[in-house]
Amino acid sequence: MDALDISDQLAELRARVDHLLDRIAANSRLTAAAGLGTLGPTALPSGSALQLALGPMDLLVATMRLARTHKYAAVLRMVQRRADLRRRAYTRR
Repeated sequence: MDALDISDQLAELRARVDHLLDRIAANSRLTAAAGLGTLGPTALPSGSALQLALGPMDLLVATMRLARTHKYAAVLRMVQRRADLRRRAYTRR
């Protein structure tokens, strides 16, 4: 039984992953290094540089949360109405 040499395929797979991460960074608002988690812990000199690198990600998260605020208000109204119906049903007994 011979051993299989798959080192060439592993190198191609690593290159493909890097290529896909670059495409994601190009097509989204995230930076390639900070937003996708490929940034090493010693790559940035200070905390302010990290904050600047993560700025687009903060904006993206804030935008996603803004889209849910209307849904949160609707859930609150639904809970209030259900509580009101339970209160009315309880007082009728």
